[in-house]
Amino acid sequence: FQAADDGHGHIVAGKFVQVEFMEKHRVQYAGTGGWGYARFKGAELKPYGVGPHFDNECLGCHEPVRDNDYVYSMPLPRGSR
Repeated sequence: FQAADDGHGHIVAGKFVQVEFMEKHRVQYAGTGGWGYARFKGAELKPYGVGPHFDNECLGCHEPVRDNDYVYSMPLPRGSR
C-alpha cells in the first residue's frame, strides 16, 4: 500500500501497489543467497518479472544487507514483547 494522508494529519493505507515475498531455502535458491523472491503488482496481482532469472534484480536490491542474510528488517530479540 502507498501511505496516504487522510486530510486530518493521519497517515493511512492508501492505494494497493504490490505484495512481495521472500522464501528461505539454501539449496533450492543457492544462486540468490538462499532466498527465493516473488512480487505481484496491482489489485489484479500480476506476477512481476520476465524469465527465470528475474530474481537477480531482487538480489541486487538486497545486496546492501548481505551481512543480515539479505533481509532489511531486523528481528526482535528472543523474549522481547
